[in-house]
Amino acid sequence: LKVISDAEGNPKVKPSGEISVNDAYFIEGDVDYTTGHIKFNKNVYITGSIKSGFRVEAIDVVANTIDGGIVKADGDVFIQNGVTESTLEAKGSIKTGFMHRSNASCLGDMHVVKEIVDCDILLEGTFEMSKGRMFASSVCAKGGAKIYQVGSEKAKPSSINVGTSVYLETELQNI
Repeated sequence: LKVISDAEGNPKVKPSGEISVNDAYFIEGDVDYTTGHIKFNKNVYITGSIKSGFRVEAIDVVANTIDGGIVKADGDVFIQNGVTESTLEAKGSIKTGFMHRSNASCLGDMHVVKEIVDCDILLEGTFEMSKGRMFASSVCAKGGAKIYQVGSEKAKPSSINVGTSVYLETELQNI
């Protein structure tokens, strides 16, 4: 048998034998050794975590957590809970619950709900953390920064740089 679809996307066969093509890729569970790396030219939705060493490349990426993974998005990145020891790159915006020991860069805005610890963040847009704290991290946001609390007596110093485009300078050096 041969099936031809009018839509470009992720094919799926239901237990009933029905075949459908989604223009988004839905992964129930984690991105790990069972799925391998994910590269998809549409949106990717992950109900679990992106595990250490695994890469997800898509337009928009939505996941529960990232634990050591790498995300490259041509659009937005939304992480429900948080990011630990990971790298995020987005041409759109990034939103996450928390970030620990990670790097993030994007052309849009970034919103963190709870805290960032030991992170390097480069943005063309604005950085916003309306509650929670920033510890031992570096934020460079061309569009400005709104941060509820920065540092503590025992934490290493944090750095906040606004109004300059370190993101584009870094991209030019890579080119």
